Amino acid sequence: MHIEIIVVGGIFSLVAIGSFIQISKTIRKSVCTQGKLVERRPEKFRNSGVTYLFPIIQFTTQDGREITFKGTASITELDNLGTVYPVRYDPKAPEKALIDTFFNYGPLH
Repeated sequence: MHIEIIVVGGIFSLVAIGSFIQISKTIRKSVCTQGKLVERRPEKFRNSGVTYLFPIIQFTTQDGREITFKGTASITELDNLGTVYPVRYDPKAPEKALIDTFFNYGPLH
């Protein structure tokens, strides 16, 4: 039984290391900026009937393009339109931007 625990622990460790390396690369090649909350979009979560509010964020890239994207975490009605959030994006694919939070990357920056 101990060998199974060691094997499973080793697999989890390899996955964690791989994730850490990928996230580190993403952070190194990305650009930080500020984005504004322009919409709170309600969406039902699968078939549960629960509705979440997703942030729609707008920001301007370094080369002047205006990008709008849907954040991955839900927000509350208390988040006011116009609220400013830190945004991280890849200059080659700014439409894949993320709100720059611990929940998107963990404690890597």
